[in-house]
Amino acid sequence: MSAADQPPFAYSLHNVTTSVSDLDASIAWWRRVFGLTLLAKSRFEAIGADVAFLAGPGFRLELLQPADGVRVPELMADPPDHVRAIGNRPLCSVSRTWRA
Repeated sequence: MSAADQPPFAYSLHNVTTSVSDLDASIAWWRRVFGLTLLAKSRFEAIGADVAFLAGPGFRLELLQPADGVRVPELMADPPDHVRAIGNRPLCSVSRTWRA
């Protein structure tokens, strides 16, 4: 990549956020399954949610448990309909390294 192709500023992803229905159970799952470290747990009064920040190798995960959280059926559809809903998408992991 040439200097002309470089973006005019540096940027990085700070964290990825997902909403959960049980914060403590979700923290335990992410720690047990992926070995993430709990950085902080707090209350985010502005949006009425409990929040936890976890860290993994090179990334942070923010878990939000809103007091009035609801599941949106269209966002939870089974494949192939899961790609039809416009909006938030779940986190995905791939167990194999793909090469072009």
